[in-house]
Amino acid sequence: ICAIFKDEAKYLDEWIRYHLVIGIDHFYLYNNNSDDEYLKVLKPYIEKKIVDLIDWPHKHSQMSAYEDCYKKNNNHTNWLAFIDLDEFICPIATDDIKPWLEQHNKYPGIAIYWKQFGSNGKINHDAEKLVIEQYTQCWPKNSTFTKMICNMNFPIIEFGIHSICH
Repeated sequence: ICAIFKDEAKYLDEWIRYHLVIGIDHFYLYNNNSDDEYLKVLKPYIEKKIVDLIDWPHKHSQMSAYEDCYKKNNNHTNWLAFIDLDEFICPIATDDIKPWLEQHNKYPGIAIYWKQFGSNGKINHDAEKLVIEQYTQCWPKNSTFTKMICNMNFPIIEFGIHSICH
């Protein structure tokens, strides 16, 4: 997974652990001028070579961070997802995303739909509970927007919020 973040240390550990459980094995995380304790959270993952941390001090540069990640790492991975730290990939038919991705090797990418989760009526986030435990109510329909998991055997021809693998 490639993601850019700013001041999201309190969510980083849960987000990484969740994605490790579903089969993601590496993260390219672009730090965009964070002032929180992100390094304390990420240090164990960096030491285990699960996370590559890239300082990315540029303003309004999410797409250029994604493009940088692709250009530097497209030969080091089979699949690369571009998502945000408030987004969780939720496989429906499997607990492990790797065999599922292998079934789609002949395709340049897989579009995954957004599910819009609300506040569950909460006014304040409970820091003692996981995000995925607190926010369980979502809009019943899939969004028309998608995020891409791109097959690195095919070039990415356009970078945008919803990248186009071709």
